[in-house]
Amino acid sequence: MKKSSKKILNVVKVIALSLFLLSYASANEKPSFPTSGEKVKPETHVEKTKPAQPKAGQQKDTKKDTPPAEPLKREFPPLPHSFDKGENTESLKSYKPQTQVIKDEGLQTLDISLKDVSRLVCFTDIEKVIYSREKGIEIKTSGRNAYIKNLPKESVNPITGRLMVEYDSRPKELYVICGEKTFSLILIPQDIPAVTAYLQSSHADTMKALAHEKSSTYEDTILSLIKSAYFEEIPPGYEVSEINKPEKEFKELLIVHSKDYTGTMYQVQEYVLIAKAEITIDEMTILNTLKPVNPLAVSIVSMYLRNGEQSRVFIVRRQK
Repeated sequence: MKKSSKKILNVVKVIALSLFLLSYASANEKPSFPTSGEKVKPETHVEKTKPAQPKAGQQKDTKKDTPPAEPLKREFPPLPHSFDKGENTESLKSYKPQTQVIKDEGLQTLDISLKDVSRLVCFTDIEKVIYSREKGIEIKTSGRNAYIKNLPKESVNPITGRLMVEYDSRPKELYVICGEKTFSLILIPQDIPAVTAYLQSSHADTMKALAHEKSSTYEDTILSLIKSAYFEEIPPGYEVSEINKPEKEFKELLIVHSKDYTGTMYQVQEYVLIAKAEITIDEMTILNTLKPVNPLAVSIVSMYLRNGEQSRVFIVRRQK
């Protein structure tokens, strides 16, 4: 009984510490690329106002009543996958995830977004990228990340005289060097949302993962693993596995098992929550619902969701 109580206290303690992710999310920004006039919609907050009260003896003018304020529009940190509103379990079973894992085994093809910025994540810092600029592509690197933009080309329609924006859909070669490994890729632009691809060694480095897991205190290690998963970064020596399958479905909520980050001592499981009605969910509800084996910590990005909104959940569990 004492061991069980101690375990619950550890879970609650790490839950409290992991809340820093919400404020840390805005600190990292992706490099900017030229766009085709696309505008960013700002977050909107709408204050509720009360209608003016008529004076004594004055009849209420229904025509001039203040209309009810719109509900507060809320924005959440981005998800790694795009699930449409109203999507049910059957459609999710056939859903094609916009994340891929690339091994260092010969020449491989990678579907990238025709119009959006796609992202490569290496298991260590990227040393160099080699590609043909004349094929209308731009790549910027930052640490482990490489951001790929298929550049638009503007031209004038000879008949109408209007300005047109076109995207080059030709395959493009790319070589990425990181961690003494060279990844050979053929990029194929497709009319799909932004893609995240992980560059991963053919063999998991268990000793490197173990060294990372023992490099800090227990609490700092758990927080570091959650932070890495939040930003879709592979912890040193870890292996990422794409799952993308519905785990639980209720009247108000759909839970999708997104991916796993597996090391030597620990594993981070990531889930996507999709609300089908207004709902508030907490960490203990998640643990009781999913029943993970040997859980050590759980972190929820957004606990309150409205119909159609999404959130992410990270569960850290001990391997043995």
